[in-house]
Amino acid sequence: MVKYRKNRDLLWINDIVYSVIDNYYKKAETNFAAILWKKIVSSKVSKFTRAKGVKRKILFVNVLNSSIRQQLEFQKEDILYKINLNLNDKKKIKKIKFIFSDLNEKYNKI
Repeated sequence: MVKYRKNRDLLWINDIVYSVIDNYYKKAETNFAAILWKKIVSSKVSKFTRAKGVKRKILFVNVLNSSIRQQLEFQKEDILYKINLNLNDKKKIKKIKFIFSDLNEKYNKI
């Protein structure tokens, strides 16, 4: 199977497969930060929060109420440091953004 670009240059199948695999691993590594969220914050806090994912090196976290958000704001630097210890240099998180949201929503988008 050969795909064509707009200017009719051929794309090799191995280039297409490589780009698909590369995109898969990029998504897996960014979602790894969201998985780390539950391990890093306490179990009480994790009941009221959900890490939704990473976009442009910003970790988006849904928070149920303002008191939890305020507590997390105080701990933000410590949490960021702990997450980045487990990630490689290219995938380091620069910022955490807290968003008020219902945690039971099935399709919260970043």
